[in-house]
Amino acid sequence: MSEKEEYHLLITYDVKVKGRKYKKYLKPYEVVRGEEFELTLYVKNIGDKEFPGGEFEEFRIDWMGLGGMGAVVTRYSEPDLPKIPRLQPEEGIELEEISVTPPVEGPGWIKFEVISNDGQNVKLYRDEEEGEDEWIGFIYVVNRELLEVTISISKFFNVFKKE
Repeated sequence: MSEKEEYHLLITYDVKVKGRKYKKYLKPYEVVRGEEFELTLYVKNIGDKEFPGGEFEEFRIDWMGLGGMGAVVTRYSEPDLPKIPRLQPEEGIELEEISVTPPVEGPGWIKFEVISNDGQNVKLYRDEEEGEDEWIGFIYVVNRELLEVTISISKFFNVFKKE
């Protein structure tokens, strides 16, 4: 490849809350403070050249704590992250899940870059529109105690509905 060429990867994600207790009360991309969830990344080569494989660099989640908690940054290192295998054009793969436990409530931003095995530049896409050097995804962390109150109130009103 010449130096001006680059790879193009579409990366999407999903979050899976562990345990059944909170699932029905959460919206997509919502998780609960202090409760572990699985982050799954899906990678697809949307370029016209084979991607030689690579790895994540600067993988982190920036938690913007609410209620005076302040911001917390969680960084993930090599042993905790899956490698991205060689991908043919239009080929996609679901990567191994990454276990995450959010320390504070409020918005969280998943951020990372990808380094190709041959050192060529990699453009990352959240949709097939515009590529960036850094990928950013969003999660929202709800307050566990407030969720418990909501569940209790819901159960309370369901008792009266049955009578």
